[in-house]
Amino acid sequence: MFGAFSFVVITQVIFVAVCVPFLEAVKEESPATYSAWGNPSALGLILRKRAWWPFSGMVLSRQYRTALAGCPRSRAWASWLHVAQWLQLGGLAVFVVSIFLGGR
Repeated sequence: MFGAFSFVVITQVIFVAVCVPFLEAVKEESPATYSAWGNPSALGLILRKRAWWPFSGMVLSRQYRTALAGCPRSRAWASWLHVAQWLQLGGLAVFVVSIFLGGR
């Protein structure tokens, strides 16, 4: 169970680490999209303890490919966010299963 929890924490750190350059790229390449999201910052989203970030649905469902079509750097960072987000969900699923199995 500790291993699964550690994996969840590590993937969260990776997600936030990739989120910073992604938000910077979106701010530079697509200011309208960035302002539509409410001018988010990774630190601000963490401090406000938001579980669902403004762009999470777009990244999770891969809609970023069309939404950020003219923004190559943003799209590249979004694909790394996509991988990190699915790793988070997988780690969370393993953690929850390990809780139900009694920490075996």
